Amino acid sequence: SLGTVTAGNLSNTAIVYPVGHIIQIKSSIYTGSGFTRSTSAGTIAQGELANFTAKNVSNKIIVNFWVSGLYTTNNNCGLSIGLRYSTDNFSSHEATVGASNFMAAYVNFGQGDRKESVMATTGLIDCPTSSEFDIRFYTQSTGGALTMNQDGAGLDTMGIIIYEIQD
Repeated sequence: SLGTVTAGNLSNTAIVYPVGHIIQIKSSIYTGSGFTRSTSAGTIAQGELANFTAKNVSNKIIVNFWVSGLYTTNNNCGLSIGLRYSTDNFSSHEATVGASNFMAAYVNFGQGDRKESVMATTGLIDCPTSSEFDIRFYTQSTGGALTMNQDGAGLDTMGIIIYEIQD
């Protein structure tokens, strides 16, 4: 019997958590003003999850994101969204989180005025590095400009949640 682990002992490095146990969770949220994305692919700082360090690089991670207030009036316009990570605050290094550049494609694609939201989750993936890293949204609009977080000020929000899972 392992007994009860008290709050004072949770950071003890001698504790071995069972496979599949959540080791840590960190999140970010952006509630600021809306901003426009163009047809050029790139990372955005809004909603960035900063300064995550895995407890053990052999563990796995799951990353969730949500974006609300995707607004456009352009016909045949939509937004592709994925995640990138960097160990140097995106100054010279960035790489894809998960299996592909985009986890959600052509979100809000259609005709006329429209506003949508999107949520997506990676599968269980390898932790990309033992170093501290940041995660940003990676986006590209198709067919013209599209506004993210349109109403801002807490009405529309976007963010990232990362879970480290014992492997």
